[in-house]
Amino acid sequence: MAKQPNVKIVDASWHMPATNRKGKIEFLEGPRLPTATFFDIDKACDKASSLPHMLPTSEEFTQYAEALGINNNDTVILYDTLGMFSAPRVWWMFRYFGHDNVFVLNGGLPAWKADGKALDETKMDVLPPYVSEGFKAVERKDMVASLDDVKSIVASGGPTILDARSAGRFSGEVPDPRGVRPGHMPRSVNMAMTAVLDDEGRMLPKDQLERIFDKIELKNGAVTSCGSGVTACIVSLALYEAGYRGNGHQIVYDGSWAEWGSDAGGEVLTGP
Repeated sequence: MAKQPNVKIVDASWHMPATNRKGKIEFLEGPRLPTATFFDIDKACDKASSLPHMLPTSEEFTQYAEALGINNNDTVILYDTLGMFSAPRVWWMFRYFGHDNVFVLNGGLPAWKADGKALDETKMDVLPPYVSEGFKAVERKDMVASLDDVKSIVASGGPTILDARSAGRFSGEVPDPRGVRPGHMPRSVNMAMTAVLDDEGRMLPKDQLERIFDKIELKNGAVTSCGSGVTACIVSLALYEAGYRGNGHQIVYDGSWAEWGSDAGGEVLTGP
């Protein structure tokens, strides 16, 4: 792949803590897509928060994007090493901060390999330095929900809450990996991330996504949630691909179950 100055390829891999995998280490070891740089979800975040990888400020995101050599005129193409897992979170972050020219490689690195595309297999010791002075983040605050926002929805109605966790975690039959209370929020609907992906980890075609969401009441918008705000964005991307592209259907509960399931969170139900 020849480097194009206005196209930035970004590895946005992140892994659950229990896997003992580190996206940055795997990126440095390779293989990776040619010309790619690496976006670290755990660095581009609110470091003062006790919750995992909460959104940074617009100033912090601007600095982080510029450190990757990205400016507002760039097309950003994201991928991850699992196929479709963490890249949608970074896709949503760029859109939240006002950058719409951003896309996710469907199927990620596994699909790229399966298609026999060129790879960069050189090993790196450190991430290469980049520089840009042309990125300005502008927040779309109506695309994120706080704990109080979700409590209001639970109490009075509003956007439909789509929970991207597995059925077992939603019902409470499976313990939460972070040790918080198991179960789900009142008024929420279980939309496990796997429901919008095929067996190879690729996003389903638009017509199939449309049929999935046609079965759910979405006239008042949608809020997606998961364990910590990462895989919720897979469902947000699926909504976007199915035609639900307004900000009211692209809301992510950033604290997700890590916050709601904590002792300081909200009411928890168990069962299907």
